[in-house]
Amino acid sequence: MGHIINLVAHKVLFGSDVESFEHELSNVTAEVVELMTWRRKGPIGKLHNLIRYITHSAGRREAFDKLQEAGFESLINGEDDALTPRPKQLLRDNLTRWNSWYDAAERAIELRQYIDEFIDDELTEYYQKLVKHEARSKASTTQREPPKEHSLLGDKLTADDWDVIAVYMTYLKPCKQATMKLQGNVSAGNNTKGAIWQVLPVLSDLMKGFEDARQRHRPAESYTQDLAS
Repeated sequence: MGHIINLVAHKVLFGSDVESFEHELSNVTAEVVELMTWRRKGPIGKLHNLIRYITHSAGRREAFDKLQEAGFESLINGEDDALTPRPKQLLRDNLTRWNSWYDAAERAIELRQYIDEFIDDELTEYYQKLVKHEARSKASTTQREPPKEHSLLGDKLTADDWDVIAVYMTYLKPCKQATMKLQGNVSAGNNTKGAIWQVLPVLSDLMKGFEDARQRHRPAESYTQDLAS
């Protein structure tokens, strides 16, 4: 059952040919190509790139922590320091473990405000250079090279992107819960694990959830076809 859940979750996240995607990534040598490969997966790929960028160096992690600390200070407003929350780090996903992506996305949604603030701060210098370039170009007849595009421009998440990620989480949460439930059925008074009477109700609930999701996200033309038939 755990293997089946793993296959289903991977297809939800990465499409029908997960092995092809893994093979494509394993043959990537240039960082920019790897970024583009993930970016083609939509919001979940962009989130992967963002998490990797923020956690890539100690300086970036420290800057991310400071944004959280500033947010905590504005909320606590001078209260006892012992009550102040501590910054949380983003979790990096592992392509071969779908639940690591779930955990990474769950933490990212929790820290969404600080991710957006971090990206805005990182892009500030680029935008300033762009403004200077445009001003110089207007004042001179000499053609100047624009500043190199920042890699974050292609991965900045819009409000719609965050909504899509939340939808992924909605449909993957039952998979996570089912995995944990089936793993936790062995106890002192119950030595059975993976028995058919344990698995079938979980499988039934998962199938019902995905069927409801399929109906909810059906293309509009399919409803027209159903009415015609």
